[in-house]
Formats: sequence, structure tokens, C-alpha cells
Amino acid sequence: MVEGVNMKVTSLFYISGTMVLYDCTGDFSTTCKPCIPGTFMSEPSSLHKCFPCKHCNESQGLYILNKCTTIRDTICDVLDGYHCTEYSNSQCSRAVKHSVCAPGQETKTLGTKTSDTECGNCTFGFSSSGLNCKKTDACAWAEYEINGECCPMCAPGNHVHWHCTEDTSTTCVPCSALTYIDEPSGLDKCFPCSVCDDQQGLRVNRTCTHSTDTVCEPLEGFYCIEQNKGSCRFAVKHSECDPGQYIRQAGTAFTDTDCGNCAEGTYSNGTFTTCQPHSKCETEGLQEIKPGSMSSDTECGHSTRR
Repeated sequence: MVEGVNMKVTSLFYISGTMVLYDCTGDFSTTCKPCIPGTFMSEPSSLHKCFPCKHCNESQGLYILNKCTTIRDTICDVLDGYHCTEYSNSQCSRAVKHSVCAPGQETKTLGTKTSDTECGNCTFGFSSSGLNCKKTDACAWAEYEINGECCPMCAPGNHVHWHCTEDTSTTCVPCSALTYIDEPSGLDKCFPCSVCDDQQGLRVNRTCTHSTDTVCEPLEGFYCIEQNKGSCRFAVKHSECDPGQYIRQAGTAFTDTDCGNCAEGTYSNGTFTTCQPHSKCETEGLQEIKPGSMSSDTECGHSTRR
């Protein structure tokens, strides 16, 4: 196939890597032409414009795995040390750096290209600088070590106000508003409550307390792509099916919309749950004005001849 040269296609059989230049008429078959550089058409279609190739931006944590061709879109992959937070058509479109665990926490699960690093608070008798919790041998199970002293931990919902000394015990105070600690600890500062940001496709399922973090869930029409401890951390909108496709499976709070291509002789505007057969004008005593496509029905009307 030569770039920029029109190519005739008999009947209504379309070819990947091309777009329709002229629709067929009573005397002429469909005329197609190749997609121009920087655009693609991955499946046979009746569309008059190819899709633009996507870009893999390092600022969004991505790099090019496979370059775009006229029959296939660019395939992006996630940079090392990042994880995907946003998908489009089952491909990653945005990634962010893995979280770093804070002192008093340990790395429970290392981050991957599809999930963030998971952190957990050290339990009774253990301490950490942010990597692994280690047992403090000099202190008892419900104590923490500070300045060579073994101090009693504060209960969930409280943080250390004054550490213990030889003569005094640990002084604990409740977490302030919009902060929490969900396990016994020797921390002197509570964690900020998570915010269910509608810009990240989230809403509040359960509000934060002194001893439990906020639980977020996806907004209506969104689905969760990142979770932690039963709470959604990031959600994106359900995909919309293109004209010529139908909704094979509606999206849920945890899955994206699944689209399918219409078969020859049927059509959908992208909102149908099944593709509809083209109208047969002759069965209605009408004349075909315009043939149907994968995205629109046959146009019927009365003959203007006298």
C-alpha cells in the first residue's frame, strides 16, 4: 500500500490501517485511503478519520514500549519506580512514583508497575525507619524504645505527647481532628485522614475517626484502579464506546466498560447494549437514500421520481 494513494474496496469490507474517503453509491464501491503518519486504525471500520497516536510522556511516568503504526496505537509502559494510576482502553495513560514508607512503618509490599508500595505500622515491640520493623529486644511487647528507655505505647486513636522518663510514664493525647492512628504505637504524630477527592473520581464511603482512616469509593460512572486497606485511592471514568461499537458489559465500581465491535449489517451509536440490524427499506415500501454504516442506520425515504 502506497502512502496517500486511494484504494478501492469492493462491497462494504473495510481494511485496518485505512479510513473511508468516499462511501459507496449505487454505481461505485467504497473508496479508502491509508491513515497518515501519526494516526492509526486498528480494526476494519467505516470511519472517515483515523485515530491519533497517543504519546508516552516521561512527566506522566511513561515511556514508549512499541511505536505507533497505521494499524496499531502506541504502546506505553511504566517507568521503573512508578505505578500506573490511570488507564485508557486497557493501556496505562498516567503513572506516579511509588510511595515511601514513613518512620514507624514498614514496607509490607514493594510497588510494581500496577500497584503502589504498601506500608504498615510497626506492631507492639517493633520499630522502623521506614523499611523493615525490627524487634526492640530490650523492651516488652507493648512498649517502644526511645532515648534508651522502654515506654508504654499509646492506644489506637492517640499519639505520644511526652515520652516516658525514669520517673514518668508515657503521656498520650487523642489525635486531633482529621488525623488518626489505627494501631497502638509510640508515634508522636497522628496520620492525616485520607481525602476522597472528586478530582480523583472519589467520594466518602465512611468518614475518618481518631482510630480509623477515611474509606473512599468511586463516584458514579467511575471505577477504582488503586486500592489500599479496603479503600479506593484512585478512580477513573468508565470508557465510552465509539460509534460502531456496543456496550458488551456495563462498567462497575471496580471494572471498566467493555465495548465490542458491531458485525457487518448492524450498527450502534456507541450507547447501545446490542448492535441493531440495518433497516430494510424495501420491506417498508421505501427507497434507500443512504446505505447504513456501522455507526448509523440505513436512511429510507420516498422516491422523488414522478
